[in-house]
Amino acid sequence: MLFWNSVEVGISNEFCKRSCVRFMDALSCRDYLLCHDDKLDGRRVAFIWYLVPDSWDSQIDGGELQLFESQPITDDGNNENFFPTKISTTIPPKRNMFMFFEVSPRSFHQVAEVFGHSKRLSLHGWFHGPSLWTVDNNIMPSVEKISPIHIEEELVYQWINPVYFDTEQLRKIRRKFCRSSEIQLTNFIKTDKWIELVQCLKGISTHNWLHCGPPNRR
Repeated sequence: MLFWNSVEVGISNEFCKRSCVRFMDALSCRDYLLCHDDKLDGRRVAFIWYLVPDSWDSQIDGGELQLFESQPITDDGNNENFFPTKISTTIPPKRNMFMFFEVSPRSFHQVAEVFGHSKRLSLHGWFHGPSLWTVDNNIMPSVEKISPIHIEEELVYQWINPVYFDTEQLRKIRRKFCRSSEIQLTNFIKTDKWIELVQCLKGISTHNWLHCGPPNRR
């Protein structure tokens, strides 16, 4: 791996040994990772070592790695800024399979939803090196904004679980969000309204749904 980084990517072996960053990841049922490119300052090569059970079947358990095609954001010959268009390759995880790819302005990928009850275990990380590009977020395609609307307070009480109006509960939510930068609000919508909403969504034809913006901006 170090030899490949040195010859193909141009990162010195000593730099790779000092800059490898690793994380253990465990995706559970209904988890997924949205489209992203891994492109942060210094990241040059991404790797994944799959530790899923031998019985893992992507047709049943899901969790495939999906790679995207991409195209330039502008037509001015700038080769540093791209956006993803469509999935080009789908790779099912297998136990003890090791994958790696060069991080670039075009390395868009995502992890499909996990459906099975076994965890999608993997060890992943990056080898770092000198950055070869800059990111200009100002030229990313924008998604049309939705203007805020006025909602009567009574309507809020009809839909939202009353536990989320409790002052102490709101403090706990705020503290947890500050610590972990994420929050999961279980049973947020009242049960009767949730059932009503699900039935309504099921009645809408899939042909009426439209994708807005590139996959990494939805």
